[in-house]
Amino acid sequence: AGSWQAMQTADKVLKNDRLLILAAIQCSKGAALQCASPALQDDRELVEEAVRLEGFNLEFASERLLDDMELVRTAVRFDKSAMQFASERIRGDKEFVMECVKLDGMASQFASEALRADAE
Repeated sequence: AGSWQAMQTADKVLKNDRLLILAAIQCSKGAALQCASPALQDDRELVEEAVRLEGFNLEFASERLLDDMELVRTAVRFDKSAMQFASERIRGDKEFVMECVKLDGMASQFASEALRADAE
């Protein structure tokens, strides 16, 4: 079996092949999401699969999905540091940040600057 990293140099057609990217995500603990086309990085189902395998893969999601509270919550459940990739709106949502802090106190470091300043 080949390495999913071969996807990094793959043709654009392959990077836009949903089934191929899904298979690569499943055998790479989600890391292959970084090789997907922008359209597939905006595919909620694919991104959710990647963050369930490794929350840190949220880094490779589209801007739109970084503002999806449920998706970010899923990623944070699997990796508290995934919150750093969430949109400013989500990182500034006091209720959401407090929910994450209950899971892991270190999550507060990823709150928005405004929210961290408010806490001081």
